[in-house]
Amino acid sequence: MILSKEQALERMLNAAIRATVTLEDPLPVHVVLMATYDALREHAKAKSIFIELEWSDYIKDEHQQEWVNKYFKNKFYFLKHGTPDIASANFENITAINDMQLLHNMMMYRTIFRRISAHMHQFLTLLIGVYPNLIRWERMNVSADMKTALFETSRNLDRKDMVITFKPIFLADTKVRQEMERDLALASVEVVSRREKLKAEEPKRNG
Repeated sequence: MILSKEQALERMLNAAIRATVTLEDPLPVHVVLMATYDALREHAKAKSIFIELEWSDYIKDEHQQEWVNKYFKNKFYFLKHGTPDIASANFENITAINDMQLLHNMMMYRTIFRRISAHMHQFLTLLIGVYPNLIRWERMNVSADMKTALFETSRNLDRKDMVITFKPIFLADTKVRQEMERDLALASVEVVSRREKLKAEEPKRNG
């Protein structure tokens, strides 16, 4: 199966979103997100696409310093590069950092390719509920009614409860399911291809 850079990067972001929504281990999610960030940045550079995105574009003024500090102090590069001089790191804020990195990556993807996937659209909805007072939602093209409804829903829920509440809504979305079937089909293609290859080689082995 041949994929364009746009298709491959979408699948990486979709996979990170699915893992986040199903509360899977956030450490491999972080590595995927940082790799996707690097790939998006390099692709934009190769295509001479200027991406003028900063934390200040979507995090409110009063929270910017806190989040920038958390982000730059917790880039877990030793997970990706095996940095020998770093033996351990504090992963206390890993899920929140992943959420913000996912948001940043999605905005980069939208800037480069002028669209987002159904996974990304739904994840933006979740972020509204999880971070109602942190993000500049007026810049995210989200309707006022949706923001109000989600703010009310999230009033008494922590992040984990919001994700659990959101999961069935996410999985029920027809476009999300179609993207999941498309993305996961790649694994089936590889299995079928290997099975057919082994079947073709069987007469040679028996002969």
